[in-house]
Amino acid sequence: MPWVLLLNGVGATVGVFIGGKLSDWKLMPSVIALLAVQALVLLAIYLVSPYPMPMIVAITVWGGLNFAIGTPIQARILGWTADAPNLASSLIPSGFNVGIALAASLGAAWLNGGFRYRSLPLLGVAAMIVATAVAALSYLWERRSALKPPLPAAGSGTA
Repeated sequence: MPWVLLLNGVGATVGVFIGGKLSDWKLMPSVIALLAVQALVLLAIYLVSPYPMPMIVAITVWGGLNFAIGTPIQARILGWTADAPNLASSLIPSGFNVGIALAASLGAAWLNGGFRYRSLPLLGVAAMIVATAVAALSYLWERRSALKPPLPAAGSGTA
């Protein structure tokens, strides 16, 4: 088990770098693609969970995606809150932690409802499908209405 956790951490480290590169390349298409791929990886985790070696690979990739998604999401938030970057920066970790707490509560309720541990990734698949749809609709609406992020406020420390 320690080796699996190590590989998950290696995946996470690589994911941070990939997420940063994707953020600089095409922000919203990257967010949408990463969320969709995360749904596929969670489905793969569900499917391969009885098989140790494929499961180790899936957990490593999952770790990478978990951390690859964070950078583009934060870049998106900071881009749209350029007039208050310090406030946005302070709220981002809270948002992530609220999401983690909600997911843990939903997972606990799922298990208390009689479902098995193996089915938990299916909840993640559903969540990623919703997140992908919200991100895609947001991107399409933004492009259609020609909305642009706000300019940094004077004295906000950003140039």
